[in-house]
Amino acid sequence: METDLNKIMMSERSHGKQTAAEWLETQPEAWREIETEAIYECMRKGWPLHVMNIQSTAREIDAKRNPKGW
Repeated sequence: METDLNKIMMSERSHGKQTAAEWLETQPEAWREIETEAIYECMRKGWPLHVMNIQSTAREIDAKRNPKGW
């Protein structure tokens, strides 16, 4: 599995020819670390890399670490 975010391509359907690193640069700094983990988790699961998959996975990771009662 590729681990260099500069070589991992986002799903073309929603992001054209954008790498995961380029996409992360557009995200709020507070979420970048957890979204990076979510990218790798999506790849492990075989899911396409698009915003919805990454952000929902990031929320799941965050909820496990910081239960907020949702």
